[in-house]
Amino acid sequence: MQNKDIIIFAAIDWDTQWQWQQELASHLAKKNRVLFIENTGVRSLKIKDSKRIFNRIKKFFYQSNNGFKKINEKLTIFSPLFIPFPFNKFSQIINKNFINSYLNSWINFNKFRSDFVFSFLPTPLIDLIIDDLKAENRIYLATDNQSYSSSKAKNLLKHEKLFAEKSDITFYSSSVIRNNLKYSSKKMYFFPGGVNFEKFSKFSNAKKKEKVLYIGEVKNIIDFNLLNKVVEKFKNVRFDFIGPISTNINSLLKHKNVKFYGKVNHNFLARKMSEYKVGIIPYKKNNFTDGIYPAKLNEYLASGSAVVSTDINEVKEFAKINTNVLKIAKNQNEFLSKLRIALHEKNMEKKYRKVAKKYNWKHLFENFEKKLLILNKKDNKIKIPSKIPIFTYQFKYLFSIFISAFIAIYISFFVLPLPSLFGKYLIDVDTNIKKVDKAIIFSGTGSINYENVEFYNRFEDAKGLLEENIVDKLVIMQRKHNRINEGDVIKELLISEFGNKFSIEVVDKEFPTTYQNVLYMKKYINSNEKILLITSGYNSKRLKKVFKKLINNEIKVYKSANDQSFKIRFLKLKNRYI
Repeated sequence: MQNKDIIIFAAIDWDTQWQWQQELASHLAKKNRVLFIENTGVRSLKIKDSKRIFNRIKKFFYQSNNGFKKINEKLTIFSPLFIPFPFNKFSQIINKNFINSYLNSWINFNKFRSDFVFSFLPTPLIDLIIDDLKAENRIYLATDNQSYSSSKAKNLLKHEKLFAEKSDITFYSSSVIRNNLKYSSKKMYFFPGGVNFEKFSKFSNAKKKEKVLYIGEVKNIIDFNLLNKVVEKFKNVRFDFIGPISTNINSLLKHKNVKFYGKVNHNFLARKMSEYKVGIIPYKKNNFTDGIYPAKLNEYLASGSAVVSTDINEVKEFAKINTNVLKIAKNQNEFLSKLRIALHEKNMEKKYRKVAKKYNWKHLFENFEKKLLILNKKDNKIKIPSKIPIFTYQFKYLFSIFISAFIAIYISFFVLPLPSLFGKYLIDVDTNIKKVDKAIIFSGTGSINYENVEFYNRFEDAKGLLEENIVDKLVIMQRKHNRINEGDVIKELLISEFGNKFSIEVVDKEFPTTYQNVLYMKKYINSNEKILLITSGYNSKRLKKVFKKLINNEIKVYKSANDQSFKIRFLKLKNRYI
């Protein structure tokens, strides 16, 4: 397929962990023009989504041209703003009109034909937008059992069936999805997750070590009870986790043989994976995970690593086609046994890579494009709009002001504290900090009534200070943030990096006000000690003033490179062209 204009409605954002949605867009953009539209959501807004909302607003106003950002000559990303209530009909109409006003302007300006529309999202909003586009070919890509992804997404199944009915072809990645949609789809084809085989196999000469790897987002579909038992049993084996963290990891941080890398570059990941003897898929077994085809499966195999997995459905289906390759466990004891075998087996790398090669994205996309040929439509005609767009420029402008005001007010009152709107008046930090006697860490930001992982930034700050020999004594003010004891987590992470080289003390006491916290902290500060405070940017000025009022010591506040408040404050606008 070439010289076509293609729109992809994604279920993720472009800059999240690399998946087959980005792979598909990158592949098609080699010979076609592609517009990749980022996630518009499958559930209602939660308070914990505040960071994602703020990032989307930043993208729209500061990092793009009205939401559009050019990756290369043939690939453009669109990050639309929307009201995050996907099943509310009023919101759907508002969102459709708002998004289409920008989308149609871009399409008309670029003379974009919309020959093919691919969607990973079957929501009512995407259905309405696609109806307006009047694309020649409509393709649904069902890669996750999304109606079971959360309690809020259960409404999705009926819309998904309607979406499949209106699509020319449905591609599915698991038998569970196939069974859900087989009576609703006109044509259905299996399309599994693949692997960039050349990238993941080119380090085949690297020597494997007896280490175990998990790649992907660390989230609540992982069986942490199983993992704790495994890590405890194999105390002499290193367990590494590479990927963003979105759930509580306290239980695993207690183990000295566990390390979390967080989100990494995809090229670094391919190189790093060549070191490991075993890759694991320790998922809980439920309706959602039974509908997952783990892309990490083929990435492990392409790297020459053995795979040990729980018995989720698609892993078992893979094993039926590719016998004697995977090690699948029905319970915890089996998982332990299979992992022990995998760690000690020899000369299996070539076999694993041979299997993975069958799932090379290059081959999968070639077959994918062949299936599209059956549509047999005259999709090479340039489409001429059948009517003049309803929205005048003035109306678009007023409408965008209304939506922006709505989002700003919602975030101000229900997500972020109002003082954050005046952030530049709340920040007071010091630069060029030299050796100090003690650093005091205030672990997290935001309300303690919801869970986030901002405390990880405090860990990164402390790690940098210890590495630069600016401080060797740390006092961490504990905060029981939902289920996470943030101070303990920071301490465990630092110990995993440096051992017991430095003095690290956690103050397991918490008060409702900054004044009371500082008053209590006086007992941990000796006279004449130079003190460095590590906190969020928006808390820096207030904290510094309270300390100086109650304590006579020299006080400085560290300017964090990881704190979002600094990044937002010093953001510089640049001219961008699409």
